[in-house]
Amino acid sequence: VSPSRGLGDVYKRQMETLGVPATAGDVTAAWLTGALRSGGLDTEASVSSFTATPIGEAVGLMGEITKFDLTWDLAGQEPRSVVLKVPSVLEENRALGLALGLYEGEHRVYTEIASDLGVAVPRCWYAAGDALTGEYALLIDDLTDLDRVDQMDGVDLPTAESCVDVLSDLHARWWNSDELAALDWLADGTGESLQVFRDLVVASLPGFVEAYREVLTADDLETCRRFAEGFDTLIEASLDSDVTLLHRDYRVDNMLFDAGSPVVLDWGGVARGGALYDLAYFLAGSLTIENRRAYADRLQQRYIDRLDDRGIVIEDFEAAHRVNALFCLIVPIMVGGATLNARDEKGRELTLEGVRRLMAYLSDYEAVTALE
Repeated sequence: VSPSRGLGDVYKRQMETLGVPATAGDVTAAWLTGALRSGGLDTEASVSSFTATPIGEAVGLMGEITKFDLTWDLAGQEPRSVVLKVPSVLEENRALGLALGLYEGEHRVYTEIASDLGVAVPRCWYAAGDALTGEYALLIDDLTDLDRVDQMDGVDLPTAESCVDVLSDLHARWWNSDELAALDWLADGTGESLQVFRDLVVASLPGFVEAYREVLTADDLETCRRFAEGFDTLIEASLDSDVTLLHRDYRVDNMLFDAGSPVVLDWGGVARGGALYDLAYFLAGSLTIENRRAYADRLQQRYIDRLDDRGIVIEDFEAAHRVNALFCLIVPIMVGGATLNARDEKGRELTLEGVRRLMAYLSDYEAVTALE
């Protein structure tokens, strides 16, 4: 995997000279040629034709993702395919993505810090972003030939260990770092900045309960009610957390595996926040309940030990874990409450199973006690 170079001026010129495709239908062979050349492809060859195929329909809630298989006018030219990401065509999803800065966040990751993240990401050839107009587009390497794991199936222990190792490397690189403050575009996942999510949770909770009542027990409903009513308590508690660079959607559907090691995708949720959010989010959602109950304690200790090897010690892991685990309710409540459109039946099945797994996780770790 080739790292993105973080050359913001290059990407700014790309946007000015090439324009920004709003959908895959706006892409031409000439645009693809220009985007690849301006992104560092040293060739006189041109894309003569292409085939566009949508990917990620069930999980691309916030964006449209399209694979382009390329035909060049010179034999043997690479790349043979690339992937384009643009904001969702679903108005409610796009509006929320813009309001929460999700497109801006991913744009900034690829243009400013991708080469310094500490984890593998696809190479970025073209990146455009304008918060005022809402125009965003990313053209990245196609890595769909790498291995993937269906989140519904869940990861096995070796894969989970690899994911936890990469997560700990990401977090260690940015742990309580002054560099985070220098990234003034980075969303703040602590303190009063979380109030926007409190308002979304309160507004979405009735719809969430109605949509997923079939998998919610009476105890689950009580946890959700207490979570919404006690959100301010969690906001205050978040100020005590160690902070790092968070992915905030760290789950196996957002990874591809290169010889067993994850390449991490979908950086729109990137933020400064409590480190254990990503860990709880991954463990709760990317393992089946049976495997998570068998392996989660071991995986948590693996994360702790890997940080400890770098001189990082988490004070009161259990308390910090409970707070950040409860914050994992935000996304499913927004999705299930129809703040977001889940797009299709597979998307609904994924969120339904995700809710079931998360509620079991919160119950097993007695996360609601963080509100007492």
